[in-house]
Amino acid sequence: MTAIGPRQIHWKKAFIPALVGAATLALLLAWEKDERMDPSHRGQKIPVVNGHRETCLVCHKGVHGFSPAHDPQAIGCSACHLGNPQSLDKQQAHRNMVKIPGNLNHASITCGQSQCHQDISSRIHDSLMATGRGMVSVNRYVFAEKNSPDDLAAHLSRLTESPADQHLRRLCSSCHLDNEKVEYAPISQKSRGGGCTACHLQYTKESATELDTFLKDKSKLPKSHPKLSIAIRNDSCFGCHSRSGRIATNYEGWHETGLTPDDVKGKKGYRILDDERVFTKKEEDVHHKAGMQCIDCHTSRETMGDGKRHFHQDQQTEVRCTDCHFPATDPKANKGQWQDLDSEQQKIWELHKLTHKQNFLRIAKTGKALINAFARGDGSRFLQGKLDKKIRPMKNAAPVCDRQIQGHERLSCQSCHTSWAPHCISCHTQWDSKEEGYDHLRKKFIKGAWVEYAGPFLADPPTLGVRRIVEHGKSVEKIEPFIPGMVLTINTKDAVKGKETNEHTVFRRMYAPTSPHTISKKGRSCESCHQDPLALGFGRGKLSFTKTGKQRGEWRFQPRYKSYIDGLPEDAWTHFLEDRTHETATRSDSRPFQRKEQEKILTVGACLSCHPGTPANNQKIYKEFSKSLTKMTPACVLPEYR
Repeated sequence: MTAIGPRQIHWKKAFIPALVGAATLALLLAWEKDERMDPSHRGQKIPVVNGHRETCLVCHKGVHGFSPAHDPQAIGCSACHLGNPQSLDKQQAHRNMVKIPGNLNHASITCGQSQCHQDISSRIHDSLMATGRGMVSVNRYVFAEKNSPDDLAAHLSRLTESPADQHLRRLCSSCHLDNEKVEYAPISQKSRGGGCTACHLQYTKESATELDTFLKDKSKLPKSHPKLSIAIRNDSCFGCHSRSGRIATNYEGWHETGLTPDDVKGKKGYRILDDERVFTKKEEDVHHKAGMQCIDCHTSRETMGDGKRHFHQDQQTEVRCTDCHFPATDPKANKGQWQDLDSEQQKIWELHKLTHKQNFLRIAKTGKALINAFARGDGSRFLQGKLDKKIRPMKNAAPVCDRQIQGHERLSCQSCHTSWAPHCISCHTQWDSKEEGYDHLRKKFIKGAWVEYAGPFLADPPTLGVRRIVEHGKSVEKIEPFIPGMVLTINTKDAVKGKETNEHTVFRRMYAPTSPHTISKKGRSCESCHQDPLALGFGRGKLSFTKTGKQRGEWRFQPRYKSYIDGLPEDAWTHFLEDRTHETATRSDSRPFQRKEQEKILTVGACLSCHPGTPANNQKIYKEFSKSLTKMTPACVLPEYR
């Protein structure tokens, strides 16, 4: 960096017309005008950064806290905040300045400049983290405004005035990267939006204190600037992901309750969030217990987009359990090398200061390398924490996870290893035109509000269902965990035109596939699936097998909750020993178990009554169950299905 003083400009004035022309003379005269307009700057040297004057550094001298790549001594202030770096007049210098450069409405000319993060800027605008496309399309589908929950055009920043969109605008449309951040503030539990700064802006105690001082007295300019960094901690994810599926709170082992802060005052085992929601302690995810951060598994392409347009966030997610935990006998020799990484992966590897450059494990879905997961010559595999740099050994999948038991080929890892998931079994949503509601899109209170009356919050193992996905280039069905997604009544005469019932109330019972982030080392028992009505989608209650004759029996189910509008128990997903096919899920590729599948599952459940799912019995009876049925003893009892 060099500096040009005012005296150097004076002598050049006489030669300027002959050297560079009238346009440059006008610019230099404007510079001198600035200095005459503000005598306090007379005689000061103007820093030059990247070949141009950076007058910002005259007033904001000594500002610190930056990472090397964003240091004003290297790129200036205007590289991010724009404005007029040629002027010493405050009003002129701040003209067209971008207050928060990370907001996506400016990202292409701030963070996404050609010499900075152009590739990321070009793809993040269409990512699901920025658009919230899945939320919008599902909500419109539930309100019967769309025939499908898959809509590539949906966007949280472009909501209409329809009932479905008003529902989102009033209740939950602030959690997406395209939501503009308008005030300086550190990332907190209440943070929403802000584009790049939603994750990458990190305040120290000093910078946060100086910001508070500045907000009270604008003459006291902060000297400590928040840092822009890829060292993203879980706190950055928490604000948005502690809602809806609540994966951030689940991961840490916290389950939401309907209690108030006063209810738990002085009691242990509870946590009160900044928005005053009360959580109770549950089992934390095994990866959280090991000290892992979200970014240790999730990649930049999952959060900032991969250049493709996906319907739902789980489709944009590329990492799977089996990318790290595959059987010891698996001949995975296709390891990624340093030269195979693209420039973005190499840069992230360098910024995190990781230690291993070879034999990266590859993601099966995309073929991309996991830059912090690697194999050694003896076949052992390890994952290095991106923040703590700790190297953690990765264990092989257990033999039972190798789908050795007949009929378990469709099981996903999470269907067995999810310890619990949040269930909200019913919700009444009512439009009140007289109430005032906060419009998250307009960022102000306006007339009309959607009021929610939620049912009880429950924490239990997830319900299981079937989902059709693409795996290794083929369309296959997998058994996945599900939770109640939209089990609600919608009460408004404008809600679903043409499908109103009494008092304009419409009922929806749709479950959603989920990734609860409550993984446990120990998997579910056989009985917890084959004999549990909640797992099978019937809801909570008593599922019993009763002998009705010689070698014959019958399954009976007594629900805990009363029947609702559609004849199903309040907490159920599907009928007991019946098919349910219409509008069952918030995804077009998902469904509950149909009757034939229920019968197969319950037949095994009957045998488990006498022959528990021990390793010995798994090998002797259940590994080839169809053959075992031909070798029954007189004491064996099988269910009859009518």
